[in-house]
Amino acid sequence: MVRKSKLFFYDLNAKINVELGSNDKLYLSGYFGRDVLDMMKMFNFEWGNNTGSLRWNHLFSPKVFSNTTIIYTDYMYQLKSEFAGTSMTWVSNMKDVGLKYDINYYLNTNNSLQTGIQAVYHSYYPGEFDIEYRTKVEGKEKKQNVEFEFPESHAMEYAGFLSNEQKLGERLVADYGVRFSGFESRGKSTWYKTDEKHKIVDTLKYDDFGDSYNFWWGLEPRVSMRYKTTESSSIKAAYSRTMQYVQIASNSIGGSPLDVWFPASPYVKPQISDQFILGVFKNLKENMFETSIEVYYKNMQNQIDFRDNAELLLNDKIETDLRFGKGYSYGAEFMINKKVGKLNGWVSYTWSRAWREFPELNDGKRYKAPYDRPHNFSIVGNYEVSQRLSLSTMWIYLSGVPATLPTGRYTYGNTLLPVYSDKNASRLPDYHRLDLGIVWKCRPVEGRKYFWDLSFSVY
Repeated sequence: MVRKSKLFFYDLNAKINVELGSNDKLYLSGYFGRDVLDMMKMFNFEWGNNTGSLRWNHLFSPKVFSNTTIIYTDYMYQLKSEFAGTSMTWVSNMKDVGLKYDINYYLNTNNSLQTGIQAVYHSYYPGEFDIEYRTKVEGKEKKQNVEFEFPESHAMEYAGFLSNEQKLGERLVADYGVRFSGFESRGKSTWYKTDEKHKIVDTLKYDDFGDSYNFWWGLEPRVSMRYKTTESSSIKAAYSRTMQYVQIASNSIGGSPLDVWFPASPYVKPQISDQFILGVFKNLKENMFETSIEVYYKNMQNQIDFRDNAELLLNDKIETDLRFGKGYSYGAEFMINKKVGKLNGWVSYTWSRAWREFPELNDGKRYKAPYDRPHNFSIVGNYEVSQRLSLSTMWIYLSGVPATLPTGRYTYGNTLLPVYSDKNASRLPDYHRLDLGIVWKCRPVEGRKYFWDLSFSVY
């Protein structure tokens, strides 16, 4: 079966820069990628992303410039299967169209202001499901179709921000600001209200594209302070709050392109994160090496998880499987970075923990978050053999992801049933990989308008 299977992908990046004049520039970029897995034509899995952006940079004066950006993204996946006269097709996608405008103003030598606004229109299509049954009656093929379409949803996301980087004397720099964000549910959609036992008690349907039926909003302040203790060392402290209005529904430990994305709704609150960071930075050997140590703590509200044995695939009433709680994480990061010379690169190590607490999961006891990976170690090196030839290597090591695995089994009637450990009490094997690469650049020629690189890598 494996020998007759096919797996391939492609990635295409394109970028065009145009100078409209001394004060205006256009930047057009796009990415197009697709992954395809075909197993003996019985199972076909395809997913990919198309993105594009157009940015206009305008210089008002040496102290003021602006950027106007149009953004488009389209993520899709489809699953096809054919077996024993039955074929199945499932298609889903998520689209964003956004507009962003920001201004940078160098007020004086001590203050640099940034402000801007943004609006993004989200379209969520959880899935269109089609099954075709083929049978033969008296030698003639008979087809029967069953179609099902999950309720789509739409939303508008708004944001505005104001920040300032300010020098307070010769040694202290402060960067502070606030961001307003809002998320408006609107348009054609269907939502299910549940009671404390997660049973559906009401169904809300909106059929008009112009309907606006829910609005979440919040303020996201942030502040960071950097104090220069000596010419080669500094201390940094920071706090930031962020709000996330789009969640991912996944009950797998490995992640999958089939994971379902769904927005905040009248019954699903946005997730809120408060993060605190403290770091020490030191340069060595006349700034040849940069070293740093950072510790952090993050507190998270309105976290989302799913009941045990939840079925997320082809589930049009996902609200009944949602569970809500809190989470927190903490850790320390160590890095040494060599930025100059023919040989450059860095070595880093991160120790971190991430926990969740949900009253209705794991008997109310805390458990490891899906992304809890205590050890993360990496070594990256680049060597410039010549102006045109360079070599690179990267080795990374990660702790395995948490998992809920069976620890025993028992017989109930004529059925053999598994017994599982506490939620995420086990851990999959650790992961590590080595990448080697070589890059050959085109010959530098004065006045050349195009450039190319030839890359070859193995892992």
